[in-house]
Amino acid sequence: MAKEIIPWEDRTKKTGKLTIMIDDSIGQHGWAKAFKDGIAKFNELSTQTWKLGVTFETTDNAMRANVVAQAKVGDFNFGYKDPWWTMEEKPYKFDGDSVHGLCLPLHGPVRNRGKHVDEIRLVKAFIFVPAKPHTQGSNSRMVGEPVKLVIVVHELIHACGPDNDHHTDNDVFAWPSSCASMVIR
Repeated sequence: MAKEIIPWEDRTKKTGKLTIMIDDSIGQHGWAKAFKDGIAKFNELSTQTWKLGVTFETTDNAMRANVVAQAKVGDFNFGYKDPWWTMEEKPYKFDGDSVHGLCLPLHGPVRNRGKHVDEIRLVKAFIFVPAKPHTQGSNSRMVGEPVKLVIVVHELIHACGPDNDHHTDNDVFAWPSSCASMVIR
């Protein structure tokens, strides 16, 4: 059963943008162009085609960023703590050679001042991309920029709220089956 999409907190939604901090690991593992192009493509699609009402803007401030992106080599432990929010550290299985990223949302109770109740809202998201994404099979090789672009846009969409249960078989979330033949050549 698919989970409900959890919206961002109201003060973030009112800005119409999500700030994203690109960790140094992104550049170190060859993802800088994919993120630059992916943010531009997401913003173009969001404003002109999808009319989502949200765009991404980069920032250098990890604490204030709504989204933080990192490249990972393999399995890792992850947790988050700041003065307001905590995500308990736990281990994550992650294949640093695959073509699948991961978006971990941080949800928490946020006061709805109009209704005087706490509601669960998305307050931060963490994107992880594989450090060395490879095609599968006997001719395995590093993927090119078009595949990385698909992975980045896919994870940016997740950072807007849809969890991994919101994949379908006919869109960017159909990766890799529908997109592979178009971008892996």
